[in-house]
Amino acid sequence: MRYRIFSQRYLALHGDMLGVKGGDGIIGAIGPIMRGEVKTRGQAASSGRDYDVLLMGHWHQELWLPRAIVANSLKGFDEFAKNALRAPPSEPSQPLWFVHPRRGITSRWSV
Repeated sequence: MRYRIFSQRYLALHGDMLGVKGGDGIIGAIGPIMRGEVKTRGQAASSGRDYDVLLMGHWHQELWLPRAIVANSLKGFDEFAKNALRAPPSEPSQPLWFVHPRRGITSRWSV
């Protein structure tokens, strides 16, 4: 889903279809998320559907990256996070941020 807040363009998706898999014990999910963001950005740009920030969930952890915001899970740690992602246990949370008309994202919180 694409939407705009002021001049900032967002693409929201689940995060399971980035065209990448897994992570590793050192950098965790950041590697595949960043590779997937680059692939998604390239595909969006080639079809004239550019975005500024990619929003996703799926990875069961919260990450604030330069071009992506990854949401944790509203229900918290579960079997998928434990067995498929091998993610560390975490409390349920969601990202919240303010968008300024000229400056973009100016404040952010984990709620």
